[in-house]
Amino acid sequence: KILLETKIMLEDQLEGARARCDKLHEFEKENLQLVAKLHDMEMVHDTDRKRIDELMEENLTLEMAQKQSMDESLHLGWELEQLAKTNELSEGPHKSLGQEVNELTSSRLLKMEKENQALMKTVDELRSVMDSTDG
Repeated sequence: KILLETKIMLEDQLEGARARCDKLHEFEKENLQLVAKLHDMEMVHDTDRKRIDELMEENLTLEMAQKQSMDESLHLGWELEQLAKTNELSEGPHKSLGQEVNELTSSRLLKMEKENQALMKTVDELRSVMDSTDG
């Protein structure tokens, strides 16, 4: 009778151990899946970070180009003023040339400002995506 009770007790313990072993295998499988998902998210995070860095560098380049363009515009304006002062020709052509240069410069500046705003918006969007994935 003691042997039978011991056998029943050991079978119950064995069944419990098998159940725990099955649960352990499920947890290990889930853990591997989570590790793979984490790795994928880290790769996306790295890609996003690189893209943000590229956009910030491009934005800096555009800002420098915009400043250079403005400097060139100021210099051209100064040159036009000097030509107008020293030249005895009629003022009509000088004004139209000056107006044309100013219009072209303004147009170029406006285009660069719009592109800069679009890039800043993209950088902000990527930052918000990065913040939401980090949180």
